[in-house]
Amino acid sequence: MKYLKTGNDKAANRCNIVGFFPGLGSRVAYQNIGDELLRAGNQDILQIYRDAALAMGYGDCPEKMIITEETLPAKAMERQGFIGASFVVHNLALAAQLRAQAEAQGLDLHISAWTGESFGMISSAAASGALSVADAVKIANFFTPYIFLASQEHSDPFSRAISSYFPPTVNAHRVVPEPYYVVALRGRTKDLDDALSALKDEFLESEIELHKIYSHAQVNLYVKSSIKSCFDIFMKNHPAIEVCKLKDPTAFLTHSKQLAPLKQGLEQFIQDQNILFSDPHTPVIANHREAVLTCKEEIRAAIVALVDEVMLSASTAKLADEYNADAIIELGLGNKSVQMLRDNDIHTPAFAFTGAEDAPVVDALYALGMIRRGRTAGQVCGAIDHWLRVARQHAELAAQFSPKIVEAIHQVASLKLVVPGALSVGVESIYKNSWRFRDYLQHGERVIMARLRRNIHGSESDKNQTYADLNILTEKGVLRHQKTPFVIHAEKTLFYVSSLDALSNSDVFNALSDLEAAPGYSDICQYIEAERNQGEPLRRLLQLRSVIAQPETQVIRRIILQTLSFELMKVHRPGLVQEGNTCLVTHDFIGWLACMVISGAATFESTVQLCRDYYSSLGRKISAWAVVKTFAAGLVDPSIPVLSISGLPLMTNRDLEVNTFKMLLGDFPEQRVQAALDCHLSVITLDSELTSASLATAPYQSDIIHIASAADIWRRNPAVLLEQREREAQLCLTDEFLQVSDYAIRRNLLCSTVNAYIEADEVPVLFCQGGSESMTMFIQRAPEKPIFVRKILSEALTAAKWNPGGTGVMLPPFAKAARQVDYLRALPEEVKPWFPQVYAVLEREILTPASQERVGKDTCKEVIYEMSLVEGEEVSQFIQRHNPSPSVIARLYEVIFTFLRDNVHSQNRVLTAGNTLEISYFRKIEERLALCRQTAPQCFSAELLDSEKIVINGCEYLNVKPLLNIFRSHPEYQRMLEPRYHSLVMGDTNTENIKLGNVAPLLAVQALIDEQRSEEDIARAMAAITAGTLELRFLDPRAIGFQTEGAECRDDYMYDNKPWHNSIGHYDEIHNELFTLEMTVNGVKNPLINIHFTPDNPWQRAYQVVDCAHSNSNPLADPTITGLETYFAQVMGAVYELDNPNSVWLRDDPYWLVRFVFMMGTHFTAMPPFHFTSELDGTIKDSIRTQRRPVAIYCEGIKWLNWALEILQGKRDQFLGVSVPFVEHLAKEAM
Repeated sequence: MKYLKTGNDKAANRCNIVGFFPGLGSRVAYQNIGDELLRAGNQDILQIYRDAALAMGYGDCPEKMIITEETLPAKAMERQGFIGASFVVHNLALAAQLRAQAEAQGLDLHISAWTGESFGMISSAAASGALSVADAVKIANFFTPYIFLASQEHSDPFSRAISSYFPPTVNAHRVVPEPYYVVALRGRTKDLDDALSALKDEFLESEIELHKIYSHAQVNLYVKSSIKSCFDIFMKNHPAIEVCKLKDPTAFLTHSKQLAPLKQGLEQFIQDQNILFSDPHTPVIANHREAVLTCKEEIRAAIVALVDEVMLSASTAKLADEYNADAIIELGLGNKSVQMLRDNDIHTPAFAFTGAEDAPVVDALYALGMIRRGRTAGQVCGAIDHWLRVARQHAELAAQFSPKIVEAIHQVASLKLVVPGALSVGVESIYKNSWRFRDYLQHGERVIMARLRRNIHGSESDKNQTYADLNILTEKGVLRHQKTPFVIHAEKTLFYVSSLDALSNSDVFNALSDLEAAPGYSDICQYIEAERNQGEPLRRLLQLRSVIAQPETQVIRRIILQTLSFELMKVHRPGLVQEGNTCLVTHDFIGWLACMVISGAATFESTVQLCRDYYSSLGRKISAWAVVKTFAAGLVDPSIPVLSISGLPLMTNRDLEVNTFKMLLGDFPEQRVQAALDCHLSVITLDSELTSASLATAPYQSDIIHIASAADIWRRNPAVLLEQREREAQLCLTDEFLQVSDYAIRRNLLCSTVNAYIEADEVPVLFCQGGSESMTMFIQRAPEKPIFVRKILSEALTAAKWNPGGTGVMLPPFAKAARQVDYLRALPEEVKPWFPQVYAVLEREILTPASQERVGKDTCKEVIYEMSLVEGEEVSQFIQRHNPSPSVIARLYEVIFTFLRDNVHSQNRVLTAGNTLEISYFRKIEERLALCRQTAPQCFSAELLDSEKIVINGCEYLNVKPLLNIFRSHPEYQRMLEPRYHSLVMGDTNTENIKLGNVAPLLAVQALIDEQRSEEDIARAMAAITAGTLELRFLDPRAIGFQTEGAECRDDYMYDNKPWHNSIGHYDEIHNELFTLEMTVNGVKNPLINIHFTPDNPWQRAYQVVDCAHSNSNPLADPTITGLETYFAQVMGAVYELDNPNSVWLRDDPYWLVRFVFMMGTHFTAMPPFHFTSELDGTIKDSIRTQRRPVAIYCEGIKWLNWALEILQGKRDQFLGVSVPFVEHLAKEAM
């Protein structure tokens, strides 16, 4: 049809639609529809009406084609023909009007295909150019009365003319001898197939006939009136099928095999009327078979098929959806085609276009086209504004069409909007934020950034609430800020699994069968089979031949159903099931087994064996306790946290093992499911019995999302609750969320907690990876403004319970931050350039979070200070990234130590008055370990701390108490260990706190080493490595000295040799948890601890430490030892100028070696409080596996203290290649 152009096929940014024409089932909506289309001033529409009027014999009177009381013919059959013809004309006119509205807006609208249901195929043929309007009208005018007259007799001339086309062999009045009901059967596909097969066996074809395959879940039947009662009784045999009457008895049948003889008459009419079919210029999707029609013969067959072939509407919908068009538009009244399309779960949005009042459909397509045409962020944002205006006024359209907008926005996500006075923002984040918070926007405004923040101020009643802090760009280009009221936003997702008591075995069987239709199902099965079932097929475990199965198989089915559902959720609902923000939870033993499988803690093999031993009649003869014990002992660490019976996330096999027995015994704190995650929750489950009242989450809320049917997991229907929540979750995945989420997960914090310390107009460029007692971030507000560092130390963020009134070495972290500020501001002028500059300081009290009630008071103290950014790369990061040779690291250490010696330790230098050991070392160890005992009494128990001996990796050492007793009881040891001078110190030279502004000299040396260049070349390059060329800088000073703090800080400069603790002390490996730790107790009550570092980890590759100190071997005497230990003597020799008999450094610190070893020991032994891992609710999981980091640090300290004692006792004549003869002499005298 020439009036319906298909658009420019070569347009890159056009909008593609599928046009869909309704069938005659919608004709009731076409009463008195008026002449608005005809009077719209559209010449194409006028021509359609004119051509139709001429075909109907009305002359040039297009108004006669409008359905009104005046235009309707008086005779019944002539009226039916007119209605059919006008029906086609009106719908073609709608198609022309749609095109006109699109062109008026400058929208390039391309029709990918035409289609329809039943009678709509006539309109499709005309729209595609396969029929002229006149010929389509002729067929429409003929068809309806032709079918009616197959069961009725009319003697008017029009009816006689129509009846003349009945074949002579047919008694027309007996083709449909009695009326038929139209009945829908609804149910699962398999159940429908079974029911249809049974009906075919029981009834004649003339009694019950398949009329339409409406969808995968519905078929429509013709049921003969006289046997309707029999049919109803028979369907009682199929309780899974819902039977619905769609129409009262009617003799007007189409798509019925009984009418097959009438096809000949329709063919004859087409021939007599000289109706011509042409190849369509646009494809037509068939309704009588699963095919796309592209030639005139196929179109003709589709028209004739209206008589007797079954309507395959489900196939039509499927093929239309496969075009992946931007929309499927129903061009007609009644909305029935839209409903059918949506009932088929298509992904393509489906809408009705009924005239001018449906301009929003065109507006939505126009917004989509604007996004696609956008080449700049400004153009895309203009399209977002347009879409928001449409969406505000048309919620239903917005719900259907928003996925297309999201898809288009994602294609241009790389575009960033330049915002005056702020950092540029990605258009995808602007869209998500503006859509999510559209109710807070005025005309032309956009939300360029939205941070969900935990309320840390206010009243006791709202301290657990969250709100959004919005940065809004107004239409005039000015930024404004708005704080929303408190919002309920789920920051964590729980997947609740259970025994599914509400589901019968048949329900479970059917659900497993339904999952097979899921996109990606076979890939998921293969993954599960490979990862958890040793490659064996899941179907072998499921035994899906019959609903009936042994009890153990029924249990296995319930476990696998929930396992498959979770894995499919990860694929189809990634916004809801985010890695790091999802936990598993249950309240019964079968659910616990499912948790173990889903999390990867248990294999199917072990789980199936448990089910067979525990649930089968034969297995029940075996001790249940023994069976479960065997299962629990084989658990491994889970990949997904599983909540314990008390609601805390479990991540170690030992914790899972303990919880398994508690689940078996039903040892729950209360009847409700515990979820102590300190936030609002989304809870997804197949268990329909779970309610919010079943969960103990107060003071937070839980949003229960029931998976009502298997298909809900992947259906894109906006009416499905899972789809709604997935869309909401995706809106939260903005740039500002991604900026903090990884850090929050690593720190076991909530994003809203991290965001509480970031303003809406700020961007955290980077989060530092320091210890657990502070939060440090790099912040930028605008491109022209410098990046600065914000450091937060708060009682609310610390794991250990520090005494807020503590002093000296027991100064709590928040108080230490204030001292750091004083320290930095008071640095000597010549030293200040090597440290950051402090800008601002805020000391305040915030409401104690509900999760931190252990603090024991209503408020928490915190200090926040901002300082200049020290550019460059942290030494620890450099080593991890570049894996330099030990000789390069040694040169780096030498530069660091000599710089500190000459520039820092030379400041504020004073002779000591003694007692440094007792106050700064011995008491610090005791007080810090007491804090550990208070924080985690099971880990830092009497077994670990109070025994006389401790065995570490097979070597027996004195434990901390006897060590301190020996040090205290030997004044000669103290004379050697006591420092002679105190001076200004950096205080925390952990390599995470040392920055290199220029790593090129280091990389240059490494390149020469890799190229095996001459020793002379390498030596020259090594000499070029200096503090100046490296642009050395220091961060995070300790600011606590010997009886001094802040500006007055002085201490033992030995403390600044800390880089050795990163390498030969294994701190980098311990801090990054690249190790395993196991602890038992031997027969004499001494702890046995085995620590094994992850082979070939980055720091092991760089440092190449072989623990020479442990074996008391000399690395310089063993050519096989090539790691950093071989350079210890060289580095420290340079620092103390050991080759110089007049070395002032050696004169002032003759016992430096034993003091160094002692310092390493005291540092590690007193460090554990800073390395506890807390849960989201602030509690400490008191288990060795969870708290293995502070325990490993303690063990490292014990080793170094023992080695220091051995030096003092003369048991070692060297340490890492440095001789200790003078110490040996003094020690022997003391003995």
